Amino acid sequence: MLIQGNKPSYELDAEAVIEKVQENGLAYIHGSGCAILKDGTWLQPEQWALWLAHLEEQEKEAC
Repeated sequence: MLIQGNKPSYELDAEAVIEKVQENGLAYIHGSGCAILKDGTWLQPEQWALWLAHLEEQEKEAC
């Protein structure tokens, strides 16, 4: 995990991560646990977890 001062140097805002994944789509999951989007963006595992939580929430709402 990259740190700058006390803060991660990557976006952990759920809305921003969800928007990025929706816009670009998943290319593959790297062996490190990072998700690589079709535009070449790398998401840290913590960011990818935000996307998965979003999908789980949508699934619950659909039931």
